[in-house]
Amino acid sequence: MSKSKLRLPLLELTLTSLASTSLTNRVIANEINFETVQSPNNTLNQTIETAQTQKITTNSTVPELLDNTFSSDAAPIPTEISYQAADLQVSSNLKSTSDTTNNTSGWAITPEIGTLGVGASVTKSLTPNLNARVGVNAASISVGGYQKRRNEVTYDANLDLLNVSTLVDYHPFKNSGFRVSGGLVFNDNKVEGRGRIRDNVEFEYNNNRYTTKDISSVKGKVSFPNNIAPYLGIGWGNAVKAGNRWGFSANLGVIFAGAPQVNLDADIVNESLREQINRDLRVEERELEDDIKGFKFYPVISVGVSYQF
Repeated sequence: MSKSKLRLPLLELTLTSLASTSLTNRVIANEINFETVQSPNNTLNQTIETAQTQKITTNSTVPELLDNTFSSDAAPIPTEISYQAADLQVSSNLKSTSDTTNNTSGWAITPEIGTLGVGASVTKSLTPNLNARVGVNAASISVGGYQKRRNEVTYDANLDLLNVSTLVDYHPFKNSGFRVSGGLVFNDNKVEGRGRIRDNVEFEYNNNRYTTKDISSVKGKVSFPNNIAPYLGIGWGNAVKAGNRWGFSANLGVIFAGAPQVNLDADIVNESLREQINRDLRVEERELEDDIKGFKFYPVISVGVSYQF
C-alpha cells in the first residue's frame, strides 16, 4: 500500500497569520494546494483533485472567517433570549416606577368651604371601606336685616361658627366615591346682634307699647343647646383611595344641634318700667324661638379638594 501524502504548508501559514492579526478586519488570500496519491487497494473511493491556484478571498472579519472555515460544537446564544431579558428588565423598571408613583400613605387633607365655615379635614384609612375623618371649620358671617312687626324693630347680627367634627365615612360600593357619614360635631355656633328701634315709633312687646324713651336698644344672642351634636349625612369622594393623590369631596347632611335658644337683654331707659320690660322680653324670646325652631337641624353643605400624602 502506498502512503498518502498531504502537504499543507500554506494552511499552517494561514493559521499563523490569523492568530497574529486577530484585530485586523481583513485576511489576505492564501493558496492551498492538496496533492494526494491514490492507494493501490482503492480504499479511498474518492480522490481529492488538486486545487489549481484556489484562492480564498473574503471581506469578512476574522471571527466570520473562522466561523466559515472551522466548525464549532458550541451553539451561539439566540438573539431572542437577549431581547426577552432586556424586555423583562424594562418591564421591571416600569413596574417599580409605577409602584413608587402609586405608593400613597392612607392619610389625606381636604380644604373645604360650606355652611360650617371655612376649614379643613384630615382623613385616615381604616379599612378599604371605612375611613376616619376629623375636621375644623370656622367663620363669622353677617346675617343682619331681620325685621319684626312692620319694621318697628330690625335685628342686625353676626353668625359666629366654630365646629370640630369627628366622623366615620363608610363606602358601601367598591371603587365608588359614594359614602355614608356619621359621628359627632363639637360646636360653639351662635348668633349675636342688636335690635334697632326706629325713632318716634312705638313698638310692642307682649301687647305693651314702648318707645325709645323707654328702651333704647335690645341686644340678643341665639345659641344651640347641643354643644356636642350628632351628625348624619352622605357625600362623595374617597380622599384616601389607594393610588390617588388628588380628589374631589362633597358633603350633604345635618347636625342635630337642637332648637335654638334666644336670650334678649334691653337697654332700659325708663327705670319705672324695668320689671315689666323684663317680663315682656321673656315673651319676645319665646316668639323668636318659635320663628327659628326649624334650625334645630342645622344643614351641612360643603365642597373641597383632597390631597393624599
